[in-house]
Amino acid sequence: MMPMLKEKKKTKDWNQPVETLSGIGKSTSRYLQKLEIETIKDLLFHFPRRYLDTAKVNKIAQVKINEVNTVVGTVKKISKRMFSGRRSLVEVVIGDNTGYISGTFFNQPYTTKNFEEGDYIAFAGKIEHKYGKFQINNPLYDKLDKGRPLHTMGILPFHSTTAGISTKQIRSLVKKVLDYIPDKEMLPSEVINEERLASFKKSIKNVHFPSDFRSLKQAKDRLIFQEFFELQLAVLIKKQRIKNIDAHLLKPGNLIEAALDKLPFSLTGDQKKVLAEITEDTLSQRPMNRLLQGEVGSGKTIVAFLSALRAIENGFQASIMAPTEILAKQHFERIKPLANKLKIVVALLVSSLKEDEKKETLNLIENGKAKLIIGTHALIQEGVSFKNVALVVVDEQHRFGVEQRKSLNKKGTAPHTLVMTATPIPRSLALTLYGDLDVSTIKELPSGKDFTQKVNTVVCQGKKREQAYEKIREEVRKGRQAFVICPLIDLSDKIEAKAVEEEIENLKENVFREFKVDSIHGKLKTNEKENIMLSFNKGEIDILLATTLIEVGVDVPNVTVMIIENADRFGLAQLHQLRGRVGRGEHDGVCIMMPTYKTEDSIKRMRAIRELKDGFSLAEADLTIRGEGRIFGFNQAGFSDLKIASLQRDFEV
Repeated sequence: MMPMLKEKKKTKDWNQPVETLSGIGKSTSRYLQKLEIETIKDLLFHFPRRYLDTAKVNKIAQVKINEVNTVVGTVKKISKRMFSGRRSLVEVVIGDNTGYISGTFFNQPYTTKNFEEGDYIAFAGKIEHKYGKFQINNPLYDKLDKGRPLHTMGILPFHSTTAGISTKQIRSLVKKVLDYIPDKEMLPSEVINEERLASFKKSIKNVHFPSDFRSLKQAKDRLIFQEFFELQLAVLIKKQRIKNIDAHLLKPGNLIEAALDKLPFSLTGDQKKVLAEITEDTLSQRPMNRLLQGEVGSGKTIVAFLSALRAIENGFQASIMAPTEILAKQHFERIKPLANKLKIVVALLVSSLKEDEKKETLNLIENGKAKLIIGTHALIQEGVSFKNVALVVVDEQHRFGVEQRKSLNKKGTAPHTLVMTATPIPRSLALTLYGDLDVSTIKELPSGKDFTQKVNTVVCQGKKREQAYEKIREEVRKGRQAFVICPLIDLSDKIEAKAVEEEIENLKENVFREFKVDSIHGKLKTNEKENIMLSFNKGEIDILLATTLIEVGVDVPNVTVMIIENADRFGLAQLHQLRGRVGRGEHDGVCIMMPTYKTEDSIKRMRAIRELKDGFSLAEADLTIRGEGRIFGFNQAGFSDLKIASLQRDFEV
């Protein structure tokens, strides 16, 4: 008789889709996808956002009013009442040897199926005392004869949810898949021992279902450390790859001095300091990889142009890539007069060029006659061939994904890279997310360019809308212009917010019928957008209704008032950028925020934008309110989002 072979235990794969789990159908899978949960691993890395201590069990007679209590007892009575409008109220009364308490469930008629008289039940929730009896509205509950309690009698995790799936369902799903956590450690053993970290498997279990707050802290410490370890490792790898590449050495000449002599203004101290940092970088045979951050109007563009001159005087080309055609053309029109004085050929490459213009421009780029090339995404398309680009400037870098930046870099042999943003980045984020970049900052504004100090920010609720409209009328009657910003483009969006195509008719026909009103948004063709902006610049349009398309770089000095609809739907960085479009001329401006106040975060954002004027303070506030990944997009920078660590809270780790 052959000996029986012991069956090898099958390893559970946490990379398999969540829909392979029993009890998860197509609809539940769709809801989970909204939470970015597609695999079992994603589910396990969907960490709780808060915890509720329901461990201590009280006798019913000893509960504390207006506090969270846990009680256990036997179901004595179940009742259901129906009201008009399909509303319902289910009441489940439980009792112990000291008294009775009611659990009330609003608009959950199916709850009656979950209980039977005689069931031994645990309720947890905030205790109220009404009509002479104890009550918990929508209590958490467990049937205690069904095994260990999951939703009461412990430190209870609460996960982020979305419409269609509750935190209770997510808690149950996570409990099902704890066996899928691999035994393999994610960190080197010497690091684990040196930092005295808990095991990975134990930490994942304890972060979801801690037995006490000590084990919860140990689990969080381990997972936070691991996220930062992996992030820093990725940054170091990126930085090392750059160090192993040769770049063009750019020696100083006389072209920058010649340009400075022709400028009608002097550089600020910060501009000079940044230019010196860039010069030092480009004297190395390793590619510069520098982030330049500065306020609206701080003079980043002139620094970019002067840096480009260093490449040009060494016989190479330079390129400046902007996120929109409007901004690319604005750069081109401002730089070209100075470039002409220096006898430098500047080319503009954007998708709206006519075929013959495009062909001529591509030839100038390829044969090297065009020394400075300004454009949009068109610069990284097939068929664009630089002769010898040595410097790449990417304006408003957070608008571009990592692959787009790589594509532009490939257009030359190891070009030096300067990425610029008017969205100030908190120090903690700059050192981690952009750890592969050296960071330069322009805080000092040129004389007369501190627009935000000339702008009064007002937070105005819907009932004062007419006052906001009247302010626009007053300004337009004085010969000035206005923006009205809407967050959505069309009515197909399901979010409850004002849409441009709907609002334009209302503003034209009703609110501002005595004035010239037009709209601009991303769905218009490029030439349509250009014509509208040209008309607005010329003063032929009084009031322009727009999406955030105008947030970056648009400069219309005659605009003195802006209304931002649904202002709490924007991040603080966006709001600050939008506000920077107002009061750029000789007259002071007013920016009117019209929020809907749907969340606590929106209230915090409105308070911050009203009280804080500089972008660096607002960036720190945004980081606190919204979290790192949601502001700057870790995925865009080539990293996965932080799931549990906070760069601001846990920076010392």
